[in-house]
Amino acid sequence: MACKPEGARVAQLQAPDTTATVDELHDSDYGIFHFDYSVTDELIFSLQLQLPERKALLFTQASGPILQEFKLGEDLNMDDGYYAENPETIFSLQDVNFDGYTDISFIRTTGVANTWSDYYLFDPKTKKWQFQEELSEHANLSVDDKNRQLNFHNKGGFGGAWYESGTIEWINSKPLLIRKEEQTSDGENTEVFIRTIWTYSNGELKVASKVRISEIETGEKQCLLEGEWEEFDRTPFLIFANTEEQVTRVDGRAKGCQ
Repeated sequence: MACKPEGARVAQLQAPDTTATVDELHDSDYGIFHFDYSVTDELIFSLQLQLPERKALLFTQASGPILQEFKLGEDLNMDDGYYAENPETIFSLQDVNFDGYTDISFIRTTGVANTWSDYYLFDPKTKKWQFQEELSEHANLSVDDKNRQLNFHNKGGFGGAWYESGTIEWINSKPLLIRKEEQTSDGENTEVFIRTIWTYSNGELKVASKVRISEIETGEKQCLLEGEWEEFDRTPFLIFANTEEQVTRVDGRAKGCQ
């Protein structure tokens, strides 16, 4: 089953103190770092990370008023190590909703193979950043500019054999999960796997393919339990076999997997 980070919090925008002034030291020795943030070519902000305070500030310019304040992940070690030495990896600047404005995200927590971030979308009307809860729930989110989609992949146990992945599209300015794929063990039998794929149709996700995968002497047995092979074949990868020639397929929709 897909992993969820323990104690994952829902990030909230913090009400900034608009009377605050920027510390004139601006010295990385104090754990304070500055970056330019281009929302568009003409619209550029200043981003300040304050690692000891675990917060990020956005300014209209380096010495301008604070526009917005964000909390940084409580689980990240910012005192020393990777993030202290590479503060630019804490945040990411991408247009995640394909509206022409660069959004911002901050890493919230990490696991052995997964990273969860808090996503904030830039609103050109208010010139503020709004927290996007749905996107922030998914691990390892990536942007597919060509297809104008977002993809996620949550690696679980058994060396990644347990996982959850999916594809998101923006419909009417809202993120919509159009495809979901999950692979888990077949009940208590951890040596047999069930891969289920859902696709969006008529307002809901429906099972498009459900396959039981087991090891046999000649390689791998794939047994179709529900749906069709077509969606399963879109993201093929083998668990017990090395080549397609070592795969045996059976239709178990009527009589089950024998």
